[in-house]
Amino acid sequence: MIHTTPLVNNKLLDIYHSLLSKDEESLSHRQESNVIRFDETFFDFGIKYRVVSTDCRLSIHLKIIGWDVVKDDALHCLVKHFGTNGVISDIDLYDQDYPLDNRSSEFNVALVLKDVSTQNINASHLTNIRSHVLGFRLSEVFQSITEEHSALTQESRSFLIPIQRNIKISGKDHIFFTVVSYQIDRVTVVIPVPFQDETERAFAKLFLQQLQQEQRNSNGKSVPLCNYWRSSEPPLEAQNCYRQDEEEDENKMNVLAGYFSLTFLKINVDSKEKSDKAVESVLMFYDFVDYHVKKMKSAVNANLRKKYSELLWQMKGG
Repeated sequence: MIHTTPLVNNKLLDIYHSLLSKDEESLSHRQESNVIRFDETFFDFGIKYRVVSTDCRLSIHLKIIGWDVVKDDALHCLVKHFGTNGVISDIDLYDQDYPLDNRSSEFNVALVLKDVSTQNINASHLTNIRSHVLGFRLSEVFQSITEEHSALTQESRSFLIPIQRNIKISGKDHIFFTVVSYQIDRVTVVIPVPFQDETERAFAKLFLQQLQQEQRNSNGKSVPLCNYWRSSEPPLEAQNCYRQDEEEDENKMNVLAGYFSLTFLKINVDSKEKSDKAVESVLMFYDFVDYHVKKMKSAVNANLRKKYSELLWQMKGG
């Protein structure tokens, strides 16, 4: 996988440490100081953030693609890490304790951390919000298959994780979903790989085929089993989830480079480090493919430009 650090990590850490470093005199007057010191909106791996801070408060607004699907799990996880009073869903712009402008209505949920300096908030919780919101349920499933007396059965169950990218189809935004299918001894993640650009779609097919082959050439079971379907028809594990709207699914088929699945066994997630890495790999998979596809496209275009220049130079009699 590509090693990337979300942009939001550095921003949140800088603000967090800035609040912690306030001297005692400024902290004693925090009730009187509600001047906004920082207010910036930005995108990071598909999630829209708005970070607002004052001397005594840090607010983090999140706009999540596919929020209706992940809402319950996301709120449960955020409350677990930040407390009931710090998580605001269905943002109330007229709450006197939370005075912000109308831009807040664009967001799904906000974390409002008051008196940050007096709270023992783990900085890693702030910088792993994306994983908390999108990977909470997946992390729990990984933990379940490693338990000796797991409540899971041989009967397969599934849930969806939205890919953090809107794809335009016939002028409308469409959301693609990763399907997580799990049972007592394994977790299979089926990831659709859409590309609107025909050239990028062709490179994606080549890249995914090579990725599957590399996994099969590797030794042992240290990495999850990989399978690639070039067909626009989803694999068996995902068919029930993808047939809710046949007309929409038919339109989506035209932009798909296929489906890629990752099957995790107990050996792949039997420690917290492995489990966290597996969650990150699933959440970042589409970005990982997109990164390499664009690199391949750029390299080919650069090579073609070089060939054209050489040909023109020869035609001029050089």
